[in-house]
Amino acid sequence: MVGLLDWELQDGDRILFFEAGGDPTAPWVDKELIVLGPQAVAAGGPVTLTVVGDDLGKANSAADAPRFDLDPATDVELPADFEPVEGATVHVNGATYVTDAQGQVTIAVVPVGIHAVWAEKAYDENWQYISGPGGLTLIGEFADVSADHPHYGAIHAIAGAGIVEGYKTDAGDVTPSFGPADNLFRAQFAKMISLALSLEIVAGADTPFTDLGERETGNPYPHDFVAAAFSRGIVKGLTTNTFGTYDKVTRAQVVTMVVRAAQMITPAALSEAPETFSATWGTFSTDHQDNARIAEYNGLLTGLDLQGTAADPWEPMTRAETAQVIANLLELLK
Repeated sequence: MVGLLDWELQDGDRILFFEAGGDPTAPWVDKELIVLGPQAVAAGGPVTLTVVGDDLGKANSAADAPRFDLDPATDVELPADFEPVEGATVHVNGATYVTDAQGQVTIAVVPVGIHAVWAEKAYDENWQYISGPGGLTLIGEFADVSADHPHYGAIHAIAGAGIVEGYKTDAGDVTPSFGPADNLFRAQFAKMISLALSLEIVAGADTPFTDLGERETGNPYPHDFVAAAFSRGIVKGLTTNTFGTYDKVTRAQVVTMVVRAAQMITPAALSEAPETFSATWGTFSTDHQDNARIAEYNGLLTGLDLQGTAADPWEPMTRAETAQVIANLLELLK
């Protein structure tokens, strides 16, 4: 052990530590990499991010300096004084970029969805660089889903996970739209749930359904997505041989399929609702009411206005509502 320091933590303090090792020539002066930029931009457009370094040997305010036995006159570095870091690697949605002399990178096309952005850099002759909690959460927004939309977070979360992509309303559009108030076909839901659960998509997989239409070469929709969800017992047909491919999927159907999905992936994730629990939709269907009760009790319907816009379980579920339920499912299965 090189040394031991003892400080009394206060509300709002955070601790960042790392394990020293590797090349013994690495310096013992540390900078935390911080990514600066907007929290939300229009998906499909550009954004410029800046990486700066916080000297961890200095306090970030004059008031904190005495707590750490530092000199307020020389050992304080305010956030506005953090210097740009050249040559840092910035990670965005699986892609990487390297900062220029101003510590900046420009992403030409921001993917739709919520993306964790963080930076790293190997040590140089002056600094050991720490990839601490100084990252950024960047949201590439759909054109038609504003920040005040009740399902804004869920929609962009599943988009960031690659479950939905949106669409362009006109050929010249840059920013994709989501269509939050649109309804879903049963085949579209089968695709969404298959992608959400990372089910194996087998090209050419068979189903008993005769109403899926002609296969398009190289296109897994709808056949292979329906087959993936059907083979795991998540979706069923309307009859033995019909799936209802382009029928609008109802709230009741979505809820039942999501409960089946949770039971298939992680059976222990769902708790049985006690007899005292009163489900909002009540008694409405021998096929779906028990699943709706389980779903509501376990938080799968959190965020839906079950006594208002989503009060009727037999109405088609909107794309926004479906995004919320799938986001809830993914949270439950973590």
